[in-house]
Amino acid sequence: FNLGIWVATQRTAKTSMTKERLDKLNSLGFVWDQLEHRWHEGFIHLSKYKNKNGDCLVPDNYQVGDFKMGAWVASTRRKREALSKDKISKLNSLGFVWDPYESAWSEGFKQLSLYKKTYGDCLVSQRYKVDGFNLGNWASVQRITKTALTQERLAKLNSLGFVWDVLENAWNEAFASLSAYKEANGDCLVRYSYKVDGFNLGIWVATQRTAKTSMTDERLEKLDSIGFVWDALENTWKKGFASLSAYKDANGNCLVPSGYKVDGYDLGSWVSVQRKKKTKLTKQRLDKLNSLGFVWATK
Repeated sequence: FNLGIWVATQRTAKTSMTKERLDKLNSLGFVWDQLEHRWHEGFIHLSKYKNKNGDCLVPDNYQVGDFKMGAWVASTRRKREALSKDKISKLNSLGFVWDPYESAWSEGFKQLSLYKKTYGDCLVSQRYKVDGFNLGNWASVQRITKTALTQERLAKLNSLGFVWDVLENAWNEAFASLSAYKEANGDCLVRYSYKVDGFNLGIWVATQRTAKTSMTDERLEKLDSIGFVWDALENTWKKGFASLSAYKDANGNCLVPSGYKVDGYDLGSWVSVQRKKKTKLTKQRLDKLNSLGFVWATK
């Protein structure tokens, strides 16, 4: 006996059925509308999930016994347009998430806003997490997908001062530090170990010299505009030669005493070094020193 077909027949014949039969079936808890029954079953499970987890973000593969809860939630989202106002209202009362991707983005933006309020910027480290939410990864994804973001999302991120190019931002901050150094010290000759608020400006300066040939024209122009020294050794030699020239003008010779200093610059030591390295000096440097009447053998 095919009970399944018989049950289906009762549902089809409901409107023409006698009251006696209706009452007998209802006494068994007969399900007249399977889809409606399934929907209410899903809603009950969702209510329990919300009470337990605090949200309606049910994983796709989540099940309650044999009931595929995750699939029910996904199906409900897809069929939103076909749902009655009553069902939509009931789901909204639970805080049902109709667009999980939008919800995830909103959560990320919320956490980024809090981060900005706490730290003053949006430079979240790659592995930074807040209550299990990987904000660092979320921020990285925004940069990667920038061209695909809506104007609304772009505007919201920009309102926080979101940094789209972390490396470019880091370079500009370092340049600002170098500019401040130049203003305070009069040059860009930063010691290799010199730091500013924990940032090693000396190493950064050395890196720019190494990367000169691969640097963009814009960066080259910015560095040149503040008198950046691309060859520190050459600059040091020129400084010594300029001091020696001034000494020659004042004293009529290049016989600088050992230990002689000019405004803190040890010219005596520089002159001594030139004598010791005579065989290694370029012809250009030798000619410039000889033009001053440089004395190579003082004894």
